[in-house]
Amino acid sequence: MEKRNVTKEGIKFKGQMYQAEFLGQYWKQQVQVEAASSTNDERIMVHLGDKFLGYATKATMKEGGHQDIDPEKTMGMADKVKEGIKSVMGLAAAPGSLEGVSTEKLIKELATRTGVSMVKMKNGQQYKVSGDHSRIKEFGPATVLVIRG
Repeated sequence: MEKRNVTKEGIKFKGQMYQAEFLGQYWKQQVQVEAASSTNDERIMVHLGDKFLGYATKATMKEGGHQDIDPEKTMGMADKVKEGIKSVMGLAAAPGSLEGVSTEKLIKELATRTGVSMVKMKNGQQYKVSGDHSRIKEFGPATVLVIRG
């Protein structure tokens, strides 16, 4: 098996992109992949450690010989999961909308989740956040949430 990173576009393996809706749950994580068949490169098997996650399918070819990469095919499941969470929490005023839900309520809910850290900055307190080629340098009051996963 070979290690690969899951991107919004899917997984690149042997020069081809592979996609599956379940991959959205593993975005920015490293998984292990292997060919599903020695004679057919249409699907790959995706594993996380010892756990088999499922099959990813090779992206279709567009006219001109380029692959038709659709991030929705990879990230679509993640969006469906988010909508389900909103519905269960009773946060959505309308499907896909958080209109009318206070920022305070959202922050309190997120802070209770696994993999979330919260830091409150006092008035005038300087804070810096950097990552993925972007930086923020501001002064409080502010609440900074770090969401992993």
